[in-house]
Amino acid sequence: MPFWCGYWGSFCWIFPLLGLVVMGVMVFACVRGFGCMGRRAGRAPGEIADLRRELQELKEDVRKLVRNPS
Repeated sequence: MPFWCGYWGSFCWIFPLLGLVVMGVMVFACVRGFGCMGRRAGRAPGEIADLRRELQELKEDVRKLVRNPS
């Protein structure tokens, strides 16, 4: 028996219970926070198309600058 059971008496069961509760809270937080990152990205499909178009324009600008450095 661990040394704290002598001090706590019959309350030794509370430490594993607290550990399980903490682990449950952490699992819940991880699932809640990271489980649906793709859906909670905050961008609508139209925004994604706009971002892709802007990225393509930036790539073209970089190509122009590489061809004609001033």
